[in-house]
Amino acid sequence: MWFYVFIPVGVAALGAIYTSVWPPSDKMVNAFQHFAAGVVFYAAAGELLPDATQRPWIWPIIIGGVLGITVMLLLRHFTEKAKQGPAGLLAASGFDAVIDGIVLGLGFSAGQHQGLLLAIALAIEFLFLGLSIAGAFNRKTSRWLVIGGTVSVPFLVCTSSTCCHYPQSGR
Repeated sequence: MWFYVFIPVGVAALGAIYTSVWPPSDKMVNAFQHFAAGVVFYAAAGELLPDATQRPWIWPIIIGGVLGITVMLLLRHFTEKAKQGPAGLLAASGFDAVIDGIVLGLGFSAGQHQGLLLAIALAIEFLFLGLSIAGAFNRKTSRWLVIGGTVSVPFLVCTSSTCCHYPQSGR
């Protein structure tokens, strides 16, 4: 599992390096973000939910889904009111990375195939997140600061995924 957890960090660094050298347009960044969100949503919904619905209790899935949507809507509400720029984007992305790490850890708990699929989906997400975060910095900002700030976010995936990974029992 450890190797797969570091894939998002590497691809976020690639996105940051690319953006610091060749900044993409706002339309391109927006398209990247929506594509990445769709990939992650499919990976989570398409792989984890069918396995989870086979459990005897469906209420934890429903409650977790409602709480997750509520937290993300509240996060959106508060970050839209906050000052725009790299600091706000880094904070919101850091919160998202912690949740992504929890989902990744749970994916590996469900099985190697589910975890690998989620790791690939998160790699795609963090490639485009790296583009977005790096693009939010001022053009006069040091490239090393841009890359360092961008790569710091996916490290939260690494820390939060390990606390939610449980070895498979008897499967």
